Amino acid sequence: MLKDLNNAITEAEQTAQTDTVCNRIALIRTRLDLTIRFVDYMRAIRAPFEGIDFSDSRAVAEAHEKAKAVGRPLSDELIEFCEKNNLTIDPRGLLLRAHERLNRFISRP
Repeated sequence: MLKDLNNAITEAEQTAQTDTVCNRIALIRTRLDLTIRFVDYMRAIRAPFEGIDFSDSRAVAEAHEKAKAVGRPLSDELIEFCEKNNLTIDPRGLLLRAHERLNRFISRP
């Protein structure tokens, strides 16, 4: 779906004829870029937990360390992207909620 949206926005960017339309498309592009970055972040921090035995506390701890190592630079990029584009959302809050979701995933029975 994100790929289809990206293609549609690219087509709109190429055919836009007024500044007003270009500005509206640019806002949509920024939001889509943020969404893609966030989805990539979530996939990256969740990946170390795929296929592990959650009853093995050592395996969970190792996966958690891998997730943190992978996630740090991606979260920094996400925060920088939001600041650079003057987005009104709180990227730190978004990341915190993502980690809360990951913790629920990790602690599942």
